[in-house]
Parts: sequence; C-alpha cells; structure tokens
Amino acid sequence: MKLVVIGCGSIGQRHIQNLYSLGARDISVFDVDKSKLEKIRKISKEIRVSPDLDILLKERLSAAIIALPTSLHTPFALKAAQSNCHLFIEKPLSHSLSGLKELQRIVKTKRLVTFVGYNFRFHPSLVKLKGILSKKYYRQDHERPDGFRFFSSRAPSGRRLPPRLRCQTFDGRRSYSGYAEPPCGLSFFFTGRAQISVLLRG
Repeated sequence: MKLVVIGCGSIGQRHIQNLYSLGARDISVFDVDKSKLEKIRKISKEIRVSPDLDILLKERLSAAIIALPTSLHTPFALKAAQSNCHLFIEKPLSHSLSGLKELQRIVKTKRLVTFVGYNFRFHPSLVKLKGILSKKYYRQDHERPDGFRFFSSRAPSGRRLPPRLRCQTFDGRRSYSGYAEPPCGLSFFFTGRAQISVLLRG
C-alpha cells in the first residue's frame, strides 16, 4: 500500500512515526516547509519527501493522511480524492462548509473510504460511558416527564491542566490524554480513580 502524509507538523510527524512503527515502508510526505521535510528524512531514507504534491500524487497512491492546518483540509482532501486516494483527515474536518459537498460527491462517486480522525470515539472509558448511558442507568427524576435526569461534567485536559498535573511525555499508542496513570488521563476521571476535585474545576 502506497501512502502519503500531507503535512508534517507535529501531528503529521506522529502519523509518520506510527506508520513506520507499524511496518509501513512505502510512505511519501508532502510539506511546503523544506526544513520539516529534512526532519522526516532523519526518520528513514526510505521515506520519499517533496514540497510538490502533484509529483507524489502521480505515483498512484492508495491513501492520504491530511494533517495540515484546518483551513487547508478541504482543498488538499479534494486534491487527494481526485487522485483516487482513500482519506484519513485529521479533526476537525474543516473550518467552513465550503467545498465539503464537492468532497462528499467525489468520495461517493469514487467509493473512497474516508475517515475523520477523532481517537476519543474509541477511548475505552468513553465507550463504557456510552454503554452505561444507552442502558439508562442514570438517576431517575420523577419530576421529569421521561423520568430521567440528565447530567454533565467538564474535564479539562492537555495544556490547560494545572502545571503540576501536566504530562511530560506522550505516546499516542499507549494513552489518550497524557499518562495512562493518575493524576492524568480521562479514563481515571470516568472510573473515579483520578483527582476528580481538580478535574471538575472550570
């Protein structure tokens, strides 16, 4: 399978490293910033790099990972889709609706697999919480017509956490929000093992 990563900022570099660690070797990388491309060359000389996407798309690539700034997602996804690439687009899909109907049309016409990356959809704790809520295990409220009380919570993560709780390292293959151990990690928020009093502050 021939893959192209479009954009090699921090997220793009993470995709490249993950692909390489999973055994992918037929990887091309596009970025207009040649200094970023030089960093990619250090990962492996097998990886093809170019500041010209048209040159890479001539190689009949199987799939493209779009890891550019949000405002560039749609135009580059369109370009890759027109070259028959299946798409993995980093979240969010776009900053506007412009071009999305055209992208949808091309994807449907060419039957391209298209996915917007949002790893929290697969976070074990969120999957568990969704299962609990779907079974209506939430507390009954006899004052409501439907008999159930809805509730919500906030859990800041990443750089907005207080300095003493910020995670120093991150490996996306082993964790979803920094460390997989307390005091960091949304999974511990949902299981009640984290410092909930801190996580619930605004």
